[in-house]
Amino acid sequence: MMKSRISLKPCPFCGASVSAFRGTGNVTFFLCSNEECRALVSFGGNKQVAPDAVEAENPINNFNTRADNGTLH
Repeated sequence: MMKSRISLKPCPFCGASVSAFRGTGNVTFFLCSNEECRALVSFGGNKQVAPDAVEAENPINNFNTRADNGTLH
């Protein structure tokens, strides 16, 4: 798990807390803590994070963006 202090919005599917971690290819993943949901989210993009892996420039901002207001938080 990432140990930095980041602020993540709750899971957009169930509202439970979410943790961020580096997974395969050093890509950032977001995992819902709700055992019934367990959504696992990552964001593609142009930032090279490993020889075979890319992700969004700022995946945390991507995760925290919601369609209800269209702004970054």
